[in-house]
Amino acid sequence: MNSSELVSKVLPFLLSGMRGAKLPDGLEALDAAALTAQALRFMRPTPPDGLLVESEIVDGRRTASAFVGASLEVLFGSGGLSHAEGVLAESVVRAIGQAGARISPFDIPKLESFISTHAEELGPEALAYVRRGEKRAAIVDYFAPEALNDENWTVASPSVRSRFLETRRRRDPDAARALLQAAWSSEPAEVRYRLLRSMATGLGSADAPFLASLSTDRSPRVKELAIRLRARLPRGRGGDASPSRAASYIVKSTRGLLSRTTVLNLDIPLSSRRQDPSGWIRNTFSAVSIEEIVEAAGLPVDAVFRAASGDGNLVLALMYSAVASARIDLFETLCASFPTHAWDMLLRAEEGDLAGLEPEKRLRWLEALVLAETVGSFDQRAWRACGFVSSLEGLTSAKIVNRLVASSAGAKAVRDGRYGRDVYEALAVLAPPGARGMLRTALRDAGEDGRSSLIYLDILDNLENENG
Repeated sequence: MNSSELVSKVLPFLLSGMRGAKLPDGLEALDAAALTAQALRFMRPTPPDGLLVESEIVDGRRTASAFVGASLEVLFGSGGLSHAEGVLAESVVRAIGQAGARISPFDIPKLESFISTHAEELGPEALAYVRRGEKRAAIVDYFAPEALNDENWTVASPSVRSRFLETRRRRDPDAARALLQAAWSSEPAEVRYRLLRSMATGLGSADAPFLASLSTDRSPRVKELAIRLRARLPRGRGGDASPSRAASYIVKSTRGLLSRTTVLNLDIPLSSRRQDPSGWIRNTFSAVSIEEIVEAAGLPVDAVFRAASGDGNLVLALMYSAVASARIDLFETLCASFPTHAWDMLLRAEEGDLAGLEPEKRLRWLEALVLAETVGSFDQRAWRACGFVSSLEGLTSAKIVNRLVASSAGAKAVRDGRYGRDVYEALAVLAPPGARGMLRTALRDAGEDGRSSLIYLDILDNLENENG
């Protein structure tokens, strides 16, 4: 009797307790049990019809050093020195990506909050850790930005998709717009807003019909951004050629007996004039192009600035209009000529004011406001400026760091402890490599408030040196 017969004939007999069954002749029950047990030891189990194998998580980037892992734990671990969703964390994530590195799998569990906040940017291992409790069907494939194309780009995360569209707009604006239009109706409001921001890259008159169609969008943020983008289009060449109501508030007159001088004033509605009119000015002129104002005044741009110099409210309106038109060169001129109004604008600025501007122009906007010789103190300027650093998407500014740290007034603010941890972290993110040494020296006098920024600078040095 072979092993197959033992399993097919003897095993059922043994399992049933020998009720109603009969062993083959010459085989005792005890011997049958022993032989069957031996046969089962050497029999392979029947293979399943199919196997459920987890997809392999592949990340070919080098592992960041143990020093980086330990430093991240000090910064963003339980009870860490900094916030996992703050500007310092965003910059660390960006630096890790630029260095072609990944966080060690042994360090990931120690950085729960940090990993959860930035999993999409940190790579497949971090994303798999965050999604470890999800059902298999709910886990999407891990798409690296370089693996995206026109067919699969909608599967990636919103942040990766936004960067993909920006890159696509640089190469072929029309094709990128067509991709966005095809996916538009199926996206939630927040994703539509993030994707629409990519239209600022390569903006042209061909984009006007699509932007005009968004006037009925369900999201107020999307509609406002579309209006801002349309304000940047040349009038009569895709932009709106009809004068807006805002231009009608600008009154032109002449003064003087012998030498007639043109003067421009802003006629603010009485309801807004009784209170501080700055809010009305911001809401009214944030989507009006400077070209439209110049056209309504019938004067060259420099003449408009001179004619408006006596009316601070109109100067502020021109600043908002210059930003709406992405004419940062004109905005810089206004800030340098009217620093008091630049300070007023910095006090009231919101991140939404920069919607539709490329990061390079956002940086110039911030530099123009911070560097203007305003009445605001250095610590006030620094606190206001640090709220816009994350919108610069990794761009640095030696000008701002030197003004707020290296200048005599800036150095005094550091010594007196008037900045605080959030400002130091923003300055560390803004500091280019050439300004880090000076910033390190200043931060040593900042005490505990400067500790997180010093650790961040050490992380940058380690990533850059390890990267060659």
